[in-house]
Amino acid sequence: MKMLAAAYEEKAADLASLKGETMNFIVPGKDPRGRWIAVFDEGRVDEVANLASRIDEVKASIKSISDDIAAAVALVGGPSQMPISAELGRLRSRIERATIKADATAKRMLKLHRGMPLDDLAEDPAVLDAQTDLQETRENAEPQIADIEKRLAKLRAILERYHGV
Repeated sequence: MKMLAAAYEEKAADLASLKGETMNFIVPGKDPRGRWIAVFDEGRVDEVANLASRIDEVKASIKSISDDIAAAVALVGGPSQMPISAELGRLRSRIERATIKADATAKRMLKLHRGMPLDDLAEDPAVLDAQTDLQETRENAEPQIADIEKRLAKLRAILERYHGV
């Protein structure tokens, strides 16, 4: 997100510089009623047109960056991607903990009931509870993980345009 801010600041500084350059082309002149006013030097019309074109390009670039900033903020819900990255980590960790719990429960029951057929062991209430918990955790977390990963991928695509700025 800092890349977007840096790109915006750079273009804003470019725009200010270009606007300052316009002063080089202004000379005193008179309006139709004879009053002194500031006008562009008639001998430098091509240079003024070129400068105006560059100003328009920078304004369009600033608009594009502003739109990208708004899109990035909408994707992550704020000025930083840290909260949704942290949420992604929490969701993955929740699945990992449930998996570890299910594995540990199955191993514990296997030790406790040596010689019991695996099919019967799989029907043990403690094993069933751990597997059910794992399945529910996955069902709840995986859609959220997919959504966050999709939003982060879109954010990376936006930020990639400003890599090296």
